[in-house]
Amino acid sequence: MTPQYCANALFTNLRRLSDGAAVTISAALGNGARMHSSPFQPQAARGAQAGWRLPFLGRRDPRLEVAVAHAIGGELPPHARRLPWPELWVPWLVGIVLLVLMVVADVDFRWADQLYGLQGQHWALKSAFVTEDLLHRMGRDLSAAAWLAVAVAWVLSWRRPHMGAQRRALALLALSVLLATGLVAWIKSWSNMDCPWDLLRYGGQRPFVALWEARPAALGHNRCFPAGHASAGYAWMALYFHALAVRPAWRWLGLGVGVAAGLVFGLSQQLRGAHFLSHDVWTALLCWTVAVVAWRIGHRREGRA
Repeated sequence: MTPQYCANALFTNLRRLSDGAAVTISAALGNGARMHSSPFQPQAARGAQAGWRLPFLGRRDPRLEVAVAHAIGGELPPHARRLPWPELWVPWLVGIVLLVLMVVADVDFRWADQLYGLQGQHWALKSAFVTEDLLHRMGRDLSAAAWLAVAVAWVLSWRRPHMGAQRRALALLALSVLLATGLVAWIKSWSNMDCPWDLLRYGGQRPFVALWEARPAALGHNRCFPAGHASAGYAWMALYFHALAVRPAWRWLGLGVGVAAGLVFGLSQQLRGAHFLSHDVWTALLCWTVAVVAWRIGHRREGRA
């Protein structure tokens, strides 16, 4: 393959994952056909009129035009239906590769060893105000309060006509956050994994038993996988899709809020010895999956209504 072909393919895939996905959702909400030109308008919305041209090649890319046609509302031809929902499988592909590399390089224990050593060979921050009270308890309460605010806004949308256009978007946001945190909590209830602070290696009483290994009954039950507290942050990655519905220019800000909250909550728990790094990666993937599925199904039902 020539460098020109590789550059063309890379450009095509990047645009499909950003602009193509954005317009698919906007069109499903009924905005795609009514979008006006603006500095924030995804370029894919204008694809049907001007066609897609790669600026450095000066010619159209047929694969990208297929994605644009689908985003605007057309049907995909059979040969283009092999890998649907790229916003779902691409993050999972990257995540699985990352998790495999973490296992091979023993990243979980290397990172936990560093955190444990920096605290003087004990979890000094386990009960600290910043990590336990501020970021754990108050952070959890803040996430719950934000969810209640979204739920209240949804109720108000039935009484205030000017909020009617946001009703479905608010409902899907509230549902996505609730399902994401609930899914992580449900997996924690039966995954039966120990926290770092439980392990002999870090001053605890139990040997390490991997998720795929048979756990001796004498060790009892535990609930440390995946990262529950981080889900209170990562669940808000659904703000990306919410912003696509109500204000597309803010979609990356919405995603950043969810990612930042998840990282802060996750790191605070790692500093306490409550989770390994990989627990947070799994939580992020699960929360993103719920967000994608919730919005895809919600938009599909709206299109049928």
